[in-house]
Amino acid sequence: MPRNKEYWVKRMEALEDMAYMESEEYYKDIQEQFRRATNEIQQDIELWYYRIEDNNNISYAAAKKLLKKNELEEFHWTVEQYIKAGEENAIDQRWMKQLENASAKVHISRLEAMKTQIQQHAEILYSRYEKGITEFLGERYKNGYYRTAFEIMKGTGVGYDLHAIDTRTIDIVLTKPWAADGANFSDRIWKDKKRLVNVLHTELSQHMIRGESVDKMIENVSKAMNVSKKQAGRLIMTETSAISSIATKESYKDLGVEQYEILATLDYKTSEICRQMDKKVFSMSDYAISVTAPPFHPFCRSTTIPYFDDEFTEDEQRAARGVDGKTYYVPADMKFEEWYKTCVDTKAEKVYNNYGMKICFPDLVMKVRGVTPDIKNQLDSAINTLMEEYDIRIGELSVEPAGKGDIFVTGWYDGKMGMVVNENIDFERVIKKMSSKYKSGYMAGKSLEDYIAHEMFHVMLYQDCKTEHIYRAKYMQIESLYGQLKGISGYADSCQSGNEALAEAFVRIRNGETVPALAKALVEAYIGRWRK
Repeated sequence: MPRNKEYWVKRMEALEDMAYMESEEYYKDIQEQFRRATNEIQQDIELWYYRIEDNNNISYAAAKKLLKKNELEEFHWTVEQYIKAGEENAIDQRWMKQLENASAKVHISRLEAMKTQIQQHAEILYSRYEKGITEFLGERYKNGYYRTAFEIMKGTGVGYDLHAIDTRTIDIVLTKPWAADGANFSDRIWKDKKRLVNVLHTELSQHMIRGESVDKMIENVSKAMNVSKKQAGRLIMTETSAISSIATKESYKDLGVEQYEILATLDYKTSEICRQMDKKVFSMSDYAISVTAPPFHPFCRSTTIPYFDDEFTEDEQRAARGVDGKTYYVPADMKFEEWYKTCVDTKAEKVYNNYGMKICFPDLVMKVRGVTPDIKNQLDSAINTLMEEYDIRIGELSVEPAGKGDIFVTGWYDGKMGMVVNENIDFERVIKKMSSKYKSGYMAGKSLEDYIAHEMFHVMLYQDCKTEHIYRAKYMQIESLYGQLKGISGYADSCQSGNEALAEAFVRIRNGETVPALAKALVEAYIGRWRK
């Protein structure tokens, strides 16, 4: 049964401290990356200054001169190396396009060449930074979810079986904005990078115009890099706090916690808003980050604890029944690793596919509400019809819990693309509404085969991604195309998603319907090569 409040304060503070220390350690690694990038930029600036100086003087006119033949050949070779490094580090495709254009130029000024080299350092730095923080926040979400669940089970004595968190779930959490500005951490990193590049380019041009010394230029570059480094620290600490809060929320929900209490760290650093929010109790239905749940501000150290009206003595336990029908208890001295092995279900039923072979949905799909043998046959037939038309490399099909309203969820994980059937969906209801949703323009599909085609487009879009970072980078790039793809379906517009807009366009094209020329061209560009 629930422990007293002192227990919850102690345990949840310990979890918050753990998250805070992990983010501080990660920031130290980022600081080192910024230090190395700063040194590399300084070295390039010094080299260029010495090349174009005249009697220890530098001028804007000298910097605007075109590269000589041997300098141009060296620049082209350097850019080719940049392109290769970009492919290895999944650099922003917009910058890759600029590099490709630069490699083809026959006339380029020294100043342009300098700006290109400096921006390359920034692009590599932020690409690695984004990849690192994506992996860090993903692990933080899993750790936060499981350790919160562990503490609640140990504190209440109630045992639950939990499904293992997969990459699809983490993708959804990391790409969904939590702040009022509608931006996620990837958007913020891109804005910070763009700001830094603009500052560095401006500094370079202005120093050339003023004819200042190389030492002055390096000093100002170091200041700009230091500002960006501090912005990175602010982002890391705040995003870690937000992801930890989201993980806590999901853990509370899955374990039946109905109310929570704000717990502020009270010392001379505590902000006014955290002091005011301390000890306030909210229902889980009101859980909203930065409004009724931390973080309330950058570098926020507040956390939450589960709130129970009926507190019991520490020695009492409550029995629980797992999905296997067995009753068990969670002893107070159980270790986290032992609990994880016992309570987290990592063996959900899945069907794995050898590419090119026929594939069927797992028999577990028959337990989903509204799925009859005929519906299962339609699902099997639909996916294999698509596989006859295209080289679809789906790694697995599984039946698992998914978001409210989701029928299928497709994603990249463990080195392959997979698809989940939401075990909580009502297929009978879905099928009844297909016609009306199509006629209203909300959905592009009007049959189960169309819905499967939509998901298989997602599979083909990413099935050649070799790493999770490449998948995420490509996902965000395509997501940003939505502004040019509006109106393909009400569903895509409600998501404001480039990925969903193209998947809906694919369904309409496959059914012989008209879509905007850009959408048609993009669909062909992305998946035309997979057509058999």
